[in-house]
Amino acid sequence: MRRVTVFVVICVMTLFLFPGCSKEKKQKGIEGTWVLFEEYEKDGTRVSSDELKEIGISEKYEIKGTKAVYTCEMKGALKPIEFELDMEVLGENKYRFKMAGKIVFPADEVILDGDLLSYEVGTEEENNYMKMVFKRQ
Repeated sequence: MRRVTVFVVICVMTLFLFPGCSKEKKQKGIEGTWVLFEEYEKDGTRVSSDELKEIGISEKYEIKGTKAVYTCEMKGALKPIEFELDMEVLGENKYRFKMAGKIVFPADEVILDGDLLSYEVGTEEENNYMKMVFKRQ
């Protein structure tokens, strides 16, 4: 009986001690809902989520499998702009979205970094560069 008790105690202790050792930061992947969190202008100026709300801009991506639905709401627009995108996996947490399977939107490369999704649009030469950062909801 004593052996059984010792064995049970050791098993219970093992259950509580060892799971903590194997916990790693799990990569959640790109699936989910991503909401525009902040923007950075060419000169590095940050536009916060509060400022975006004040301006009246709201953008989001809803990603499932190899499909994404982009939605943009703007102050003054009669209804949201919404369309479906195909997602291409580039590797190393990089992706590309395409409209109708051909037209790259919004940028050539979308980067996943934990709970942040970002991409750069425009060019510095044409003075319309912007870095867009989305946060997992």
